[in-house]
Amino acid sequence: MRRLGVLYDPANNQVWFTAAAAVAAARGFELVPLPVRRQEGKLAMASDFSRLDAILFIPDTSIISRSVIQHAIKQGVVHNTPVIGYNQFFYDSGAAFTLLIDYRTVGQQVARQVERLLAGEKCDGVASPSHELVINEEVWRKLKR
Repeated sequence: MRRLGVLYDPANNQVWFTAAAAVAAARGFELVPLPVRRQEGKLAMASDFSRLDAILFIPDTSIISRSVIQHAIKQGVVHNTPVIGYNQFFYDSGAAFTLLIDYRTVGQQVARQVERLLAGEKCDGVASPSHELVINEEVWRKLKR
């Protein structure tokens, strides 16, 4: 993968995107901004995904809606570009890949870190949040990859 498009609202996540783009560049791939903006009560988003290797949704409360998710997934299929989501709804809607986060375990991970801090100990580093990558085999087969 060389070009990963990221759907986000710049008003909420521009700082995150800028930092993530620098990390991606250091690792040899490009994050392509796919800004989604509210205009006159409607969402306006880029939908030319033809030059992307994949499309990533990030948690962004101002753009996450059933219609945006389903539109982006349909555009991804039209352009033969897999979409990556982060909960069961993305999988059910046809995302090729979904990161399913185990929120109970993540909460326990955070609680352990807080307990250590309160006990005067140092945190043992940043633990990777408990998650599972799920491949939507049916969608993946339909994409001509």
